[in-house]
Amino acid sequence: RQRRVHGGNPEDSMTDTIAAAGAGAITEAIFYGLDSYKVMKQANAPFNFRLLWKGTVPLILTGSIPSFGAFFAVYLPTKRYFETSTRFSDSSSVLIASVAGGVPSSIVGVPADLIKKRLMVGASNSPTDAFVSIYRATGTSGLFLGWRANLIKDVPFVVVKMTTYEALARAYLSFFDPKRISGLDGIKGGDALTSTESAGIGFVSGAITALVTCPIDCVNTRIKSGELAKFTIAQAHVELVKREGVKALFRGLLPRTTILGLGSTVFWFWFSELKRTFSLIEKWRE
Repeated sequence: RQRRVHGGNPEDSMTDTIAAAGAGAITEAIFYGLDSYKVMKQANAPFNFRLLWKGTVPLILTGSIPSFGAFFAVYLPTKRYFETSTRFSDSSSVLIASVAGGVPSSIVGVPADLIKKRLMVGASNSPTDAFVSIYRATGTSGLFLGWRANLIKDVPFVVVKMTTYEALARAYLSFFDPKRISGLDGIKGGDALTSTESAGIGFVSGAITALVTCPIDCVNTRIKSGELAKFTIAQAHVELVKREGVKALFRGLLPRTTILGLGSTVFWFWFSELKRTFSLIEKWRE
């Protein structure tokens, strides 16, 4: 029988952050090749099987782990604070926490994201080669090319993803088990789900998010590949449509939906499992 994932107090933030970083690394490792294929499609680059898993380990270590960790290090304690210490509604708490966590998470992940896109379009032969060439050409600032595009993409992305996830979680619990929405220990929404429930709801929220945020993701890829680097975000959207039509904004939608749908399933399952494992270890040590 499955056990519920317990909510938590601010003191649990470190455990949650480590669990999120670990779950993010597992998810990225599983879907790295598919994400690489998506980048090739969005950049309209020729398919190259040999590039699909290039840079997997270094880019997960320098991109996915710190990015997921940074987001949940801010998101979870912020959400819990607003849920328990203010008059803000649950949905407002999630929105505020998503924005607060999304900013540092997005910025931290820019260099690895930039390097991966350069690898997938064949502009560099290795992560090290990409890093050195970018740094020599433009210095540290060059490693953050497209950071505005990342923010414009990532912050709405996490807002849609997290508010959808929490809303679906509350709706699910309201229908099947209202007592779990707010128990004696203050558990609410997604914190009260089992690992399997988290995985199922994660799939739906991830698929919805993929569709809504596909255009900005496509533009972000073209900017970082260098093709539309001289344009602003708005100008890049217009330029891409002029060149290739509206359909260009939805290139890679199928692999993106698969990545975010199944990826969210994997992430939320492992996030719940790792949190439970850490909790058991802590109890054993006591």
